[in-house]
Amino acid sequence: MKNLLIVLIILITFKSPAQNPGCTAFSVNTKMGTVLCKNFDWEIPDGYLIFNPSKVKREYSDLHSDSSKWISKYSNITFNHFGYGFPLGGINEKGLAIEELSTIPVSQLEISGKPLNEFSFIQYLLDNCKNMNEVRSAAKNVFIETMLFPIHYIAADREGNSAVIGLSQIGLKIFESQNNFQVISNNLLDESKKYLKRFTGFGGELEITNSAGSNDRYVTVSNLLHKSEIIDLNVLDCFAFLDSVKQHDTQWQIVYDCSTLAVNFRIRDFDIIRQFKIHEINQLKKVSYINLFDPEESLKVLSKEENESLLDEVIFEYKKILNVKNSMMNVLGRIKEVSSKMIEKN
Repeated sequence: MKNLLIVLIILITFKSPAQNPGCTAFSVNTKMGTVLCKNFDWEIPDGYLIFNPSKVKREYSDLHSDSSKWISKYSNITFNHFGYGFPLGGINEKGLAIEELSTIPVSQLEISGKPLNEFSFIQYLLDNCKNMNEVRSAAKNVFIETMLFPIHYIAADREGNSAVIGLSQIGLKIFESQNNFQVISNNLLDESKKYLKRFTGFGGELEITNSAGSNDRYVTVSNLLHKSEIIDLNVLDCFAFLDSVKQHDTQWQIVYDCSTLAVNFRIRDFDIIRQFKIHEINQLKKVSYINLFDPEESLKVLSKEENESLLDEVIFEYKKILNVKNSMMNVLGRIKEVSSKMIEKN
């Protein structure tokens, strides 16, 4: 109940996802394999790309309960805005990729399961699951305690499986892809699918226009994929599709290649696409990072001081730009403490 109250207070500060432009993501099966793609649209640009080796200790007990800890099985690369251990998305050495997008709040009943927050859930899946079958099993034993924002997820594996994962009253609900592609924005998936049927080519009569609204971005990308020879799509095509729904606050764009275990990304104001492949850096034994907005930086060991530097900047920007309430400042402070402790233990 306390976490729900905090979320409701935070949401008063922002417009709903349906009104406010936000992230867009899609997965698609091509002849080069499965790719998962996302625009990160947000007013605050700060972020690190982090390489997480296997066999690192995770512990979120200070936020949840003693059961919220584990040792990672698989190495992974993540995109982190809220510091180490709280990723927005990533891909692991088995080819499982996952990303989050903000959505509308869904009230949940208190159910049994491992308590995780909306970001540690991503880390848990990347650390412990090698494919969507294991994601489905893990989701049955997890309870999401929302700390900052209500979000939902899109995940894909190298076997060609993908799904949207959303919160429901009784836990996590998984929407399996029925096609060779799947799209998600900020509205709930059922709402977006219903909206799509109003347009030409999908059973309706409305003409498709390129608009910034959440459902309209869903329609734009769905239409592009529907009309394309998706089997022939390459990484540059995927970035072009992301460009079709790019917003004024798109901070970075990502194309995960689940087959080659490659992360391709570019940041705002730079056309250069950077790439990291897990098998090329898997020999690293320490948690390592780059600042996403330093296009020349190479991976280096992530220290507690560098991690706190990111979080200090994020906390400053949230207060200055978004004018968030003290309740959110308190949550971000708790995240900083837990993130710093995990860095020290690894």
